[in-house]
Order: sequence, then structure tokens, then C-alpha cells
Amino acid sequence: MNKINETIIVIPVKNNATLVDKTIEVITRILVRLIRDSQISPQSRMLFINDGSDDATWNLLQEAENSNVYVNAINLRHSIGHSEAHTFGEVIAATIADLVLHVDIDALDPIEIVEDIKIFNLLSTNSIKQIV
Repeated sequence: MNKINETIIVIPVKNNATLVDKTIEVITRILVRLIRDSQISPQSRMLFINDGSDDATWNLLQEAENSNVYVNAINLRHSIGHSEAHTFGEVIAATIADLVLHVDIDALDPIEIVEDIKIFNLLSTNSIKQIV
């Protein structure tokens, strides 16, 4: 029997308060469906990296983390830049998950997320780790 992969979707954010709730809603639906269909592990989740936002982004992420089992968030007090926030999140996620996906909050493509996970599941073995 194939191992069900734990997946973490890394989402760097900075001053994206207007996009946080919708992003969480869309990705939660994807995770729930893939978990239900045994495509990913029930421990799969989103990891938001807040890159020094000065709007309501961090407050929204804290609320979501308290109310949604699929949301984790890390707050960087000072901005390190989008690329570095992305890398920071991937390094943390790679120590935990079998599959790490990166999503830009302002370019969210739910179909692409699902397809990346399905392709990984087709190619994976129990010993592989992958960052997409």
C-alpha cells in the first residue's frame, strides 16, 4: 500500500489582508477534498509566512490559525523579502512534509495545486521528498 503524503502549502504574504480569507477558504476546500479522497495525509496544511505586514494580515492569520486546523502561520517581525520568506517557509516545511508546494497569494490557481499533488503522488515512493 502506498504511503499517503503529508503536504504543506507554503504561502508567503505581505500586506495581503484583502486576500487572506478567500485564499484560506479555497485551499481548505482543496485540502479537505484531497484528504477525503486519500490523496494526501490528514496532517496536510497551509503554512503562511507573514513577511512583516503592516496591515491586518497577521491578525487575520492568527484568527484563522485558531479556527482552522489546516492553517499555520509564522510572523516575521521585519520584512526579509518575498523570495527569502518563500525559502524560509520551504525549509521549515521540508523538515515535516513529504511534499511542499509554494503558492503566491495573488496568483492562486486551485487547479494547479491539485494537479501538482496528483503528479507527485503518481511519481512518489515512500522515500522521496519533493519541493514543487
